[in-house]
Amino acid sequence: APWALGGARYFGLDGYHDRLLNRIVEGLTHFGERIQFVVVANVPPAPPVSAGPVSVHVTGLLRYDVYDHLLRTCDLIVSDNIIQNSVSKAVVMGIPHLIVQNMAGASSATSAGEGGLLAPELPYRCNIFPVKQIFPTWRQYSRIVDLAEYTDPADVRRKLCRILEAGHFDEGRRTARRAYVEGLSRLAEPGEILGRILGRPARPGDAGGQPGRA
Repeated sequence: APWALGGARYFGLDGYHDRLLNRIVEGLTHFGERIQFVVVANVPPAPPVSAGPVSVHVTGLLRYDVYDHLLRTCDLIVSDNIIQNSVSKAVVMGIPHLIVQNMAGASSATSAGEGGLLAPELPYRCNIFPVKQIFPTWRQYSRIVDLAEYTDPADVRRKLCRILEAGHFDEGRRTARRAYVEGLSRLAEPGEILGRILGRPARPGDAGGQPGRA
């Protein structure tokens, strides 16, 4: 998310985003086809190096119509913020997506990521970078989106390639996602839709677990 890039610079976490972008580029090279990787940022990051068939383009903020066209026509949107507006919109429109979170192997698809340690450049668990508050994993929205673990490059690579090939990674999540979007279509008010995505306000014991649990 563009505001997160600014936050990373403010909190001295530039190194995390630089590594994340390069990790995405490295993963995309394994797909084997020509890819245009567009980074939209209000604070320009250190541009990742284009590699093999992957060409990197770093832009400033775009006009809404331009960005909306980019989102609607892209093959995949990648974010490190599970509730980024663009990702939520992509989910509803059926656009392939991948959220790279830093949750210490919580959703890794490879054995290397199981029980993984946090990276020194981002030493706290998060799925709404750079906020330390965790969007609860028990909420329905958390269970329908495709996730990868930042600390497991093989997990990121595997999921990027699979989503570009098939449009999704996890078949169960795709089925649940379709049912979720169908449920949203039956809600009459925008506030109801937003409430379904965000859920009720978190209580002190909610962080990342079941309601009322730590």
